Amino acid sequence: MSQEKVDRNKEAKRNIKKTLKVRRRRRILGLLATVLILFALVGGGGFYGYQRYQAYQKTHMKSTVVDLSEISNYLSSVTAGQESK
Repeated sequence: MSQEKVDRNKEAKRNIKKTLKVRRRRRILGLLATVLILFALVGGGGFYGYQRYQAYQKTHMKSTVVDLSEISNYLSSVTAGQESK
């Protein structure tokens, strides 16, 4: 049993570079997958929210009627006053 354990340790030491390379690759791929998933979730949430906002804007349009005749009259009187000087 002890010899078996020693042989396993020797094999592990021989393959340490390969093992570290595999672990590094898995860590990087896991991180990349996490970033892509988060990006998709945030982007999807933003897209969904924007669509809901646009739909809300279409259904809740507010229109205001403004009578600008008084401003036009005032501007006409101001320009007429400047021309008479």
